[in-house]
Amino acid sequence: MKFLHTKKSQLKPHQFRHDGYSLAETMIAVAAGILVVGAAGVALRSTQSMIESSSTKATLRQSTTNGLRLLRSEVERGANILVYSEDDPIEGLEHTDLDRQEYLATIQSCQDLATAGSPFTPVFGIKMPELVEPVLYGLSVDAKGQGYSLNRCGVPITLKGEYNEADPQFIATAIEGIGVMSCGEEDGCDEDERSLAEIVSELDVTFSTTECDTEKLCAPTSSYREPALRIQTDEGVRRLVKFIDPDPNNDNEDYSYLQVLKGSNSLTKQPLHLAAFAKAYILDAENDDVDIQDGSSTQTWESDQPDQTYQPDKPEDNRQPDQTGQTDQTGQTDQTGQTDQIDTPDVDINFGGFGNGLLNQ
Repeated sequence: MKFLHTKKSQLKPHQFRHDGYSLAETMIAVAAGILVVGAAGVALRSTQSMIESSSTKATLRQSTTNGLRLLRSEVERGANILVYSEDDPIEGLEHTDLDRQEYLATIQSCQDLATAGSPFTPVFGIKMPELVEPVLYGLSVDAKGQGYSLNRCGVPITLKGEYNEADPQFIATAIEGIGVMSCGEEDGCDEDERSLAEIVSELDVTFSTTECDTEKLCAPTSSYREPALRIQTDEGVRRLVKFIDPDPNNDNEDYSYLQVLKGSNSLTKQPLHLAAFAKAYILDAENDDVDIQDGSSTQTWESDQPDQTYQPDKPEDNRQPDQTGQTDQTGQTDQTGQTDQIDTPDVDINFGGFGNGLLNQ
């Protein structure tokens, strides 16, 4: 009994020691932390991508609106659209052929102004009644080198909307971010190793009726990696500029479009629509005279009406004299022989930073 008592008295309760977490517990905690941090990072990155995409789309939309506004205004104040075409223009409109001898110097001058990485390929020109040289619009590579742009080459425009022929012509971007055509073939497309600059410089811009479903003149269908922009004009008087489907056989593209790329991924894609009509000949339809400068000669359409000069920037004066016989702010002489004075403020035109350099003071 004594032995058992001694043995029992020597027994002590077992004490558990807490020196930290086990390896398994540590691994589970680390894995859970990684999952939480990773999920937060993915959410943050997704939010950042949405903000970047929204900002890019807003900037692209604003810039495109400004560029289209400028293009539309120049087309509408023009007399005719000049294009390369397979068919000869109708009699009396021979000046609408962009391949004429008197335009070669202007085209060459614009191409000399372009840089090697962004060549200028004229697509169409606008014949202005008040200008000898046409205003040219052509395709080039955009500033990022991932897409195309539609550039303007011509004399600058003052803040009052007048052409300044005293200054030399120059190139400025009108519409940037024109998309690159994707492959529309089910079997895939042959790899094109040419750069975008090489594609632009070799681009075929000859208009023909065979390229259109209707009786219009259309630019050739855009192929793989070519600009996602195609232009149409009317076959007769050539006054229309319209953006159409770049490739009717490609189900992926139903309209000309803008696109912003980040690497090989598309951040945003936006349709590009325009339909503008040259209106300088509207006066001729109303039996007024319109003088079209044609290099060394001047073409005049006569009428039975008194001589009137076409001034696209001068608003028509339709105000009537009041009961006192005076005319309010018209610059016309009243019965007293006095002439009202007109203070014409300068018009401040803001293109939102787009087409920078198109306007000068």
